[in-house]
Amino acid sequence: MPKGNLGLLETYWIKYRKVGAIGDMRCFSFQASKNMICGEGGIILTNNEELAKKCYSYHHIGRGKGRPFYEHDILCWNYRMSEFHGAILLAQFERFEEQSKKKEANARYLTKKLKEIEGITPPEEASEVTRSSYYAYVFRYDKEQFKGLTRKLFMEALKAEGIPCSTAYPIPLYKNSLFLNKNFGRIMSMVLEKCYKKEFDYNKVSCPQTEKICQEAVFLKQNFLLGKKEDIDDIVNAIIKVKQHVSELL
Repeated sequence: MPKGNLGLLETYWIKYRKVGAIGDMRCFSFQASKNMICGEGGIILTNNEELAKKCYSYHHIGRGKGRPFYEHDILCWNYRMSEFHGAILLAQFERFEEQSKKKEANARYLTKKLKEIEGITPPEEASEVTRSSYYAYVFRYDKEQFKGLTRKLFMEALKAEGIPCSTAYPIPLYKNSLFLNKNFGRIMSMVLEKCYKKEFDYNKVSCPQTEKICQEAVFLKQNFLLGKKEDIDDIVNAIIKVKQHVSELL
């Protein structure tokens, strides 16, 4: 088959695979703010037996699967999850599907309502996406449509109305000192520069759209999506109230 001329089945397979089925390895987090939680930890998925063995060893102090307990093959750390944390996660699988459907329905309802408010841009759903986990709900705030009210004051007003919100990621990743000062460690820096065959200076990096979004994004935690439609209406009404009384906030 000529390159770039995929058949119908191949195209369907690429386009409609679930996120957890893309690539050789997939990672999911179970940290406290995620869709399924146990406080800390995560999971790696793979169909590759060799990669699975390596992952097992890396999370299990370098021990090989099926090998003697005090035999260590590689230098690494203890990333083992406790049985207690595992039990918490297993219980959540029983309600995961129900909660996912509820969050999707509430998110679409909120999106429909927010589209009616000038100055608020809700997230768009890509046509190829059939399901969304809604780790969070993020919309863009245009202060010019709120008489110049800063995002900070806008969020403070929402919080006063009982709607928790935050800025999520206030700056792009490349503006963190980790990148600006290349605090990767000597070995990682050498690996990066060898792979890309050039030296990076993140102080010269600029992604205008990313930086614009960081200044406009308002982040709502996912837990409100598990509530009733009345809870979604509370969010919409709070934003409308802020806009109606914006002159009093300036």
